[in-house]
Amino acid sequence: MSKLITSILSLFLITNIMAAEHMVSIENFAFNPATLEVAVGDTVIFTNNDRAPHNVVPRELSPVQFLSSPILNTGDSFTLEISEEDQILAHCGVHPRMPGIELNIISERQLLLNKIRSDLDKLDKMID
Repeated sequence: MSKLITSILSLFLITNIMAAEHMVSIENFAFNPATLEVAVGDTVIFTNNDRAPHNVVPRELSPVQFLSSPILNTGDSFTLEISEEDQILAHCGVHPRMPGIELNIISERQLLLNKIRSDLDKLDKMID
């Protein structure tokens, strides 16, 4: 029984570790979440859920630079494809004093280890 559960869990983890989509909401003049771990190949979708217009631009000191988003009105989205393994620091160019977002691009191996830890924690809670 234990081997069956381990096999099912391993298959689940391997199929779910492939490129993922991460959702970031812009609301109340903040990015939510403010930090996010992603891997090369993932996409991050920023959606403006605020009444004010916003955009997503790289900070000057960001190790990874990208093309800024257009102005996002309420309900608009911007998709950022992660293509380099490093860190992305971004903020709203329309409201530069607004708190920014930190995307930590980690290796697929580390992402898998984090996913395994998270799934094991969930299993522990289900068993208790």
